[in-house]
Amino acid sequence: MESVVNLQYCNCKLALTWRFKHCSFLFPKTLTAKPSTKTKSFLCTLSRFDAQPFHNISSTKQTALLGETSHEYQKLKALLEILMEKDSCPLQLLRDYGDWTKDQFWAVVRFLTHASRSKEIFQLFDIWKNIEKSRINEFNYSKIIGLLVEEDLIEEAVLCFQEMKSHGLRLSVEVYNSIIHGLSRKGNFDDALIFLDEMKEMNLAPDTDTYDGLIEAYGIYKMYDEMGMCLKKMKLNGCSPDHITYNLLIREFSRGGLLKRMERVYQSMVSKRMDLQSPTLIAMLEVYAKFGILDKMEMFYRRVLNSRTILKEDLIRKLAEVYIENYMFSRLENLGVDLSPRFGQTDLVWCLRLLSHAGLLSKRGMDSIIQEMEEKNVPWKECNGGKHYNASLFEDERFHPPENFVLPITNPWCGA
Repeated sequence: MESVVNLQYCNCKLALTWRFKHCSFLFPKTLTAKPSTKTKSFLCTLSRFDAQPFHNISSTKQTALLGETSHEYQKLKALLEILMEKDSCPLQLLRDYGDWTKDQFWAVVRFLTHASRSKEIFQLFDIWKNIEKSRINEFNYSKIIGLLVEEDLIEEAVLCFQEMKSHGLRLSVEVYNSIIHGLSRKGNFDDALIFLDEMKEMNLAPDTDTYDGLIEAYGIYKMYDEMGMCLKKMKLNGCSPDHITYNLLIREFSRGGLLKRMERVYQSMVSKRMDLQSPTLIAMLEVYAKFGILDKMEMFYRRVLNSRTILKEDLIRKLAEVYIENYMFSRLENLGVDLSPRFGQTDLVWCLRLLSHAGLLSKRGMDSIIQEMEEKNVPWKECNGGKHYNASLFEDERFHPPENFVLPITNPWCGA
């Protein structure tokens, strides 16, 4: 912000100093309203049970099927209502019921996941599958392993995986991927690579998803050299990186501030005619803004706009800061105009446009925007006998300019 200090060359300073410390209108705290909290009621999902196709079925059979479906639904609803009671124990319920159908078991599993009680799933599955030996199958084990990994229960997932092997069930690439990704996200790369080697011994070829999960985990732990080695290993093993792999590499390198590596991968994508995903465009825009590389920042800003990707508030602030540091105040007006169709006439849009004309020392520009605000009934609040625009905008200390920053116009927030 020091770049806006030296405006003292202006011959038409006013005695009134615009102190952003009290009237900082640069960036509001909230760009859009927060979404309302979603209801956490699990029973509402029960209404979406699958109905059997009834065409070419007699009316008598249709009635019987509907009655049977309704009966099963009521039993399932009653079971879940018991589970929702305080201190409910799924294991005891299973013992009391004697057994659960497939639909009942997986409904209970979903309930436990929803209720943040995922640790109970592994033991429940162990008891349920042993009631009926036909349940010891690839589908059930694969589904449970994937769910445990999603819930970050890696030790339980590995135990389930070892059980699956002991039963002689077929191990798929997807199951191995779940275990490898789960271990690597925990930072346990040694064990993850052991499972990767085991895949090859089982004549299961790792796919792009296998390596992508490893690359993403290396990025989490800022192990950028390992990311490069993983990419080389991927190619040596005959697995060609796809556009998802390249997008992932660009995002991770950009987050690490590794511009040269990021740009090398980007050039590879261009040569292969691969498209950048929206999060990748955002990541590249962020890193160019972070380092103040103006020309590339503007190029990717335009690409982001053309992709109709939503820009977050913090990134918009950073873009504006780069323009201010480069005395490019007119770009702030353009930024506000670009945002307006997507976000409407929000506080942020008004602030960008006002700051643009303030930095350009344009009283006429300021007056025109103030008039436009009044025509659109944008609310004002009283401050020390004068007006200021939305007190919630003045809370961000990062954007307070120096004490001697003087504007050559009447301050519309603090009176004439």
